[in-house]
Amino acid sequence: MVLKAFWAVAALAGLVSAQVGQWGQCGGINWTGATQCSGGWVCTELNPYYYQCLAPASTSTSSSHTTTTTSTSKSTTTTTTKSTTTTTKSTTTTSSTTKSSSTTTTTSTSKSTSSSTSTTTTSSTGPPKPTGFVTVSGQKFLLNGAEYIVAGTNAYWLAQYSNADIDQAFSDIAAAGLTTVRTWGFNEVTSIPNYGAYYQSWSNGVPTINTGSTGLGKFDYVVSSAKAHGIKLVVTLTNNWSDYGGMDIYVSQLNPGGTHDTFYTNPTIIAAYKSYINTWVTRYLNEPTILSWELANEPRCSGSTGSASSACVTSGATINQWASTISAYIKSIDSNHLVALGDEGWYQWANPPTYPYAPGVGIDFDLNLKITTLDYGTFHSYPESWGQAANESAWGVQWISDHANSQKTANKPVILEEFGVTVSQPTIYAGWLNTIISSGLTGFQYWQAGSTFPDGTTYNDGYAVYPGTDVYTVLEEGAADLKARETGGKVTSVTAPATSTTSTTTSSTSTTTTTTTTTTTTTSSTSTATPTGFVTVSGQKFLLNGVDYIVAGTNAYWLAQYSNSDIDQAFSDIAAAGLTTVRTWGFNEVTSIPNYGAYYQSWSNGVATINTGSTGLGKFDYVVSSAKAHGIKLVVTLTNNWSDYGGMDVYVSQLNPGGTHDTFYTNPTIIAAYKNYINTWVQRYKNEPTILSWELANEPRCSGSTGSASSACVTTGATINQWASTISAYIKSIDSNHLVALGDEGWYQLANPPTYPYAPNVGIDFNLNLKISTLDYGTFHSYPESWGQAANESAWGLQWISDHATSQKNANKPVVLEEFGTTVNQTTIYTGWLNTVVSSGLTGFQYWQAGSTFPDGTTYNDGYAVYPGTAVYSVVEQGAANLKARG
Repeated sequence: MVLKAFWAVAALAGLVSAQVGQWGQCGGINWTGATQCSGGWVCTELNPYYYQCLAPASTSTSSSHTTTTTSTSKSTTTTTTKSTTTTTKSTTTTSSTTKSSSTTTTTSTSKSTSSSTSTTTTSSTGPPKPTGFVTVSGQKFLLNGAEYIVAGTNAYWLAQYSNADIDQAFSDIAAAGLTTVRTWGFNEVTSIPNYGAYYQSWSNGVPTINTGSTGLGKFDYVVSSAKAHGIKLVVTLTNNWSDYGGMDIYVSQLNPGGTHDTFYTNPTIIAAYKSYINTWVTRYLNEPTILSWELANEPRCSGSTGSASSACVTSGATINQWASTISAYIKSIDSNHLVALGDEGWYQWANPPTYPYAPGVGIDFDLNLKITTLDYGTFHSYPESWGQAANESAWGVQWISDHANSQKTANKPVILEEFGVTVSQPTIYAGWLNTIISSGLTGFQYWQAGSTFPDGTTYNDGYAVYPGTDVYTVLEEGAADLKARETGGKVTSVTAPATSTTSTTTSSTSTTTTTTTTTTTTTSSTSTATPTGFVTVSGQKFLLNGVDYIVAGTNAYWLAQYSNSDIDQAFSDIAAAGLTTVRTWGFNEVTSIPNYGAYYQSWSNGVATINTGSTGLGKFDYVVSSAKAHGIKLVVTLTNNWSDYGGMDVYVSQLNPGGTHDTFYTNPTIIAAYKNYINTWVQRYKNEPTILSWELANEPRCSGSTGSASSACVTTGATINQWASTISAYIKSIDSNHLVALGDEGWYQLANPPTYPYAPNVGIDFNLNLKISTLDYGTFHSYPESWGQAANESAWGLQWISDHATSQKNANKPVVLEEFGTTVNQTTIYTGWLNTVVSSGLTGFQYWQAGSTFPDGTTYNDGYAVYPGTAVYSVVEQGAANLKARG
């Protein structure tokens, strides 16, 4: 984010004579308050809606400041969002109490009319510079390429307090070493309150979103204070329970008499909720302080009223579909932030050991983890409220362990984002935090943070944790140990303070042994036992089982179009040359079913059907098994810039008729369809080490076979770079085993290009793309005859290779010449090029293309095919040997 100084115009300054204190709001859309900062501080734009008084770059500020306020006498009521109205307990162990929230407990203080003084602690150096957006890679969160540790808490109440109180709360949270706070992004009202923030008011079915200083303007301050204290926010957008309005307000206003669960299915309600979401998401779209959007707090078929219709599938399908729809909508308007559901993590096990493993309330945790537009999973733990009070410590240990297993199965981060007990907190929390660390669970956020302000403490619902208490120390230690686990530091078990009188219970005392049920929709024809032998990268090298892996290979896009015996022969010919790696197509888009060969996806009237049968992915299973039998690794390319085998243009014609080729990279519907296709491939083979990498596309450019591209596609590289960042990050979020590459031709964007390929303006910037953290290596092609360099193709190719080797060293990533070809003087020219690959330090090569002779004839020769027994076959065989010798 670029910070821009905001200078009030003279006319506005004339209207407002007051000055804003340090860190205060001083401008933004709809702002009507003062715009002059006191003490020489500068009014600075953080986003269009929020300008804040920040210290001048050269000014150091004190560690605290004092604000004097005058208030009138009034009773201030703080309402808890997590009270504990329960259903009637029966004597059976399968009954549960519901940690819902319909009983409201209030605390009040009487403010006199005299002046009062409050002190707020702030940083001596001012707020840190805005950092990047948090992303996911496998089971981890990343921030600016390094791991981001979610060790945090909940503070739903932040926006209901003064700015000084908000600052103090974040100071208390940060002092414990916590990184992340979950808070409410909702407060639905039907009458305007006299105090506190609200975000949406309703009257006769018409909602009005409050963007003023008592609404989103107030939340702007929550964001700015979080940023100043180095905290990321998880923002929950509605509530299953009636506290702060939530779902039941939508139902009562838009579907009077309807049951709670119609919130998930009624089109008018869904449209209204999307409108509300849109306001929040577009306001904070470019704000990296937001870690994620959450769809709801604890969604269930029934809410505070207890009513649900038979239409809500209690085993999970209804809310799963709703979560898929809403999360996809958020992703369509915000590619920066993560999205989570916010559920309690209920399972739907066939043989549940206790009630929460199959409660029939509308949530199936494992099913929801499969939603591709949800970036991570959440679960809660309240054994006292869930009928497990007699064994809450050990039960919680097992609950955490089971969700850690689900995390590993789904290969997504999972957070214990709420947990609480009202007795023996230090001892029980110590055991639970140790289990989080030892099980590999990604992170935690306890319920809830507590602070002491000049006017009193935040509301204590029995779970609040205040600074200076034993349980605060336990959580502080838990955060430190979680960070140490992920950064390689020393991890010491979390221990309860010596004053605790209750012995610690560990996972070994658990009375239930459970395993997570794994559902697999498709399987490989080869065994998928514990994964071994995945290729990784280290600097400019590939590694396999700790030693260098040499990419000396070829392309054989056509493999799945041949018989199994022909596939075996092809791999035999390739392996005989000492080659290790084959690049092949993982796509074939059709609009009518072919009479022969494999196809992977058919289209009709905008509807795609993935072929998992023997003529589709079942056929590719054999390609994988044959490659494995011949000791070959596969690079699998997932779509084509060109119309051969369908590619991008089929997506465009089916989902954006009349659109230009480049809309493949930007149209949300197309991107979602492509992600769905990717997900099928990746989930099928993510535990298969024969696959070296996934490639996003073959030779992506702004224009394709039709030659059409719109002006929206930035030909110098930004559009495809953004698309590559998005798609590669998506693959990494569901597959931490395999490498990812772009599959581009390696075009540059040099200011003074010596020849056309160094600045062709086709949409690729090789050096820019190498910086994408979720692309593990770079690729480039070389076809000088086709690129206007036929008169000097040998020497031109040598320089092209050398320049990409230089880019490799600068980026410290592997780079592979993954396609190259000429139709004349192949033996001589390939010899020179391969020698340059070896001498320049380039990581590897894959020539275009392999050729074989089968009983029915030879593979197609496009002028580049290399057949066994030919002179050029011997050249590439020697090139492979030389590369291995160098490596």
